[in-house]
Amino acid sequence: MTDPDGDGHFDCIPAVDNFQIITGDEGRSWGEVSNISAYLGDSRGLLPGPGTGAYIEQEDRIVMAGHYLTAERENGRVVMYYSDDGGLTWGLSPSGRFARADEAMVAHTGGTNLTVNLRRDVTECEVCPPKVSLTIIKLGKGY
Repeated sequence: MTDPDGDGHFDCIPAVDNFQIITGDEGRSWGEVSNISAYLGDSRGLLPGPGTGAYIEQEDRIVMAGHYLTAERENGRVVMYYSDDGGLTWGLSPSGRFARADEAMVAHTGGTNLTVNLRRDVTECEVCPPKVSLTIIKLGKGY
């Protein structure tokens, strides 16, 4: 439990570390637990989801969305992170940072397109419904 705001209200945002466990046989067996925190930079401790990630077969890329803090907090953001080696290593997407957002889901929508559904802070969204925003990301070399 942490108190990121210093207001005496403790919660699990952000977490202390990030871990993963990989299966290659649809969950019948599992590999070792690995700590992936070092790959997440200043977003270490982000919380994944609540949605699932996406797999882009033509790029052999796994893409995940996580939120660091919450939409209502000063540095709250959704962060996109990806792996091109089956989850052995991860990178942060330079184009996949969405300020004042959380609770993201990512879906592969064909070709090199992803759609990200996320919740925005109501004070940060003038043209969309208060709780939902959609963003389309084109994958490429700079992703």
